Amino acid sequence: MATQERINRRADPLGFWCDVSNGKPVRVAGRGKGAIMHQPTPEQVFEAKRLLLRKIMPDLRAVEGAVEVSAVITRVESVIIDANPQNPNG
Repeated sequence: MATQERINRRADPLGFWCDVSNGKPVRVAGRGKGAIMHQPTPEQVFEAKRLLLRKIMPDLRAVEGAVEVSAVITRVESVIIDANPQNPNG
């Protein structure tokens, strides 16, 4: 548990994935004026959204009516896929 707390406190992995999913530039190296920033590509934004959605799915499936919730999640994923400008099927 101490390792998880340290990672969350020092690296903020959830904040990182939220920033990527919102298309915000993220620091990949350095600090201050020497920081190297990276603008997420549409594919990276899409994958970050998918990762975050999958993180909440187990919690939603635990509630009553899991089949209906699962169907809604599948539809939401479908909308994300359709909205992805790099999607060759969309």
